[in-house]
Amino acid sequence: MLKKTSTDEDTALHEAVRNNHPQVVEILIRENPEFANIANAARESPLYLAAVRENKIIASKILEICPSPAYSGPNGKTALHEAVTSKDEVIYNFIP
Repeated sequence: MLKKTSTDEDTALHEAVRNNHPQVVEILIRENPEFANIANAARESPLYLAAVRENKIIASKILEICPSPAYSGPNGKTALHEAVTSKDEVIYNFIP
């Protein structure tokens, strides 16, 4: 059930990030850290969505729980691109 996707290939984790539910993000990632590696149809990973929204709490949760989350985003951008653009120190400090 947790791996079901919407027509845009969003998972429950994408929706939790998009709708600012850090507790749900934590529950989903602890249940299966691989959720952080699933990109939607727009090629957005959950970490990328957190970076775009400058959501430091959710980005921190993803980075703390997942050993190596996907950083992918659309048009060749990554979560790092968004972190640098927004000067989001939380994401910037975690990404090697």
